[in-house]
Amino acid sequence: MVTEDFLVVLSPQAQDDLIEAYRNAAKHAPEAAERWLARFESTVETLSQNPSRCPPATEDHKSTHNLSELLYGKRPNVFRVVFMISERKVQVLKIRRAARQVLSKQEIQQSIDAAQADQDFDKP
Repeated sequence: MVTEDFLVVLSPQAQDDLIEAYRNAAKHAPEAAERWLARFESTVETLSQNPSRCPPATEDHKSTHNLSELLYGKRPNVFRVVFMISERKVQVLKIRRAARQVLSKQEIQQSIDAAQADQDFDKP
């Protein structure tokens, strides 16, 4: 059985989140930060195969879109990758530490709006 891959796209906000996380890590351990970034990007790319395996995001009830999350890392350095799926596309909206407060309804909508403007993401 052959399955078609999903296209994984990071929104501008998710890209900014990833750069910020990398820079913070690189301040303390540049070589470890390089390895972390490579593993993180590889993990996010696994969303191209069966992204529906991931559970609903904590914030799912705050949006008209179905939001899911992928967790990456070990405590206390767990990151949440919040994303939505449309057709054959996975749009990563935000990347943040799991220990941080959940996204507000406004943050979610801003992320979706930015993703749609940047990538012309399909509306539900």
